[in-house]
Amino acid sequence: MAQRVYLFGASTRLLEQVQRFVSTPGDRERICVEMGKSAETHQRAVAASERVIASIHRKVRDADQNTGFAYAANALPYFIAASDVEGVLAAMDWLEQPRKDPELEAFFSAQGAALGLSCGQLRRDEYAARGAIEIAQAVAHYLEFVAAQHEAAVLVAEEARPNLWERIAATIKPKVERGAGASEQDVDNQLASYGAAMWRALGMLLGRLGPAWWQGRDRWLGYLAYREDFKYRHVTMTERTPGNPQSVSVVPAAATVLPASEAAGELRRLLRSTSSLAPALAFREWDRRLKPSGDANGTCGFLDAAGARTLASRLDGERWSALKSDAVACFGTEVEDWRITVCAAARWAEKRGLYLIEGDEIFDKAYRWPPL
Repeated sequence: MAQRVYLFGASTRLLEQVQRFVSTPGDRERICVEMGKSAETHQRAVAASERVIASIHRKVRDADQNTGFAYAANALPYFIAASDVEGVLAAMDWLEQPRKDPELEAFFSAQGAALGLSCGQLRRDEYAARGAIEIAQAVAHYLEFVAAQHEAAVLVAEEARPNLWERIAATIKPKVERGAGASEQDVDNQLASYGAAMWRALGMLLGRLGPAWWQGRDRWLGYLAYREDFKYRHVTMTERTPGNPQSVSVVPAAATVLPASEAAGELRRLLRSTSSLAPALAFREWDRRLKPSGDANGTCGFLDAAGARTLASRLDGERWSALKSDAVACFGTEVEDWRITVCAAARWAEKRGLYLIEGDEIFDKAYRWPPL
């Protein structure tokens, strides 16, 4: 778990649609169209946001030297100039309503102006918003992969052990000796691998259907809550560092184990495994691979709406001091941007009754839909 760790939301309805897609093949087209329509407003806003960011980059070659621009362009779901939680949330509320391109472009251009940066020429063909049908086709691409993984997992769970290798040689990943059959441990390992693959694909999908928040390089809630499970301590420079908006992590040569504080222990109790989020798809051993602490290229931990509310309260006001010492110990001294991002994401999710899910390296810029 490292590099680009995102937070994104998912509603109960959206997760139910995912499970129905797998269980009812005859209903798949309708489900994808519904999911595509639900994401259309977000996709239009993301495209306009990226369009304005690109125009600023073309006109101001050293735009990334502006630390506010670097934060707004990288950490937040859209290009938002606000540097406080309330300001970010107000912008998110406004962007949640359906808007036309000129209105969105004016809004994001104003964000640049607030940071002292003017836009160049906007190119709508460069960052064209995807329509509901095109989004639905992309949704089908991801969910068909999820369904295939689930079907393979069913085969692993149900087939006779002595014939397992011959029957699933095309999909099994553990190294099993041909003709020897697969042990119970082999089956459990394979089921865990399917769970990880399915949730990686779901993370890539869900993170594109709605806003996604980047916590900064090598910063994530699972590390803060379960830091003794990680061998190395990451000391990370802030993403607002002038000239280096992407940030740099420095890993000391010697292993450092940091004891968990009471505040971190509370966060551990709030974080749960995504293995419980889609029970109709789950198999045994999923929780072994989908740990709330996170995993490289994985989508493993989440907070429910109540947990998000509690987290937000710990990141604001006087209560922040208790968790701040843990954040500094794990992430380095520059933690204010991380606090603003995560607090805003938690309050945004709680207000809408969403699960707040954490995923590592699942995507870069939500308007893109790269193949698996």
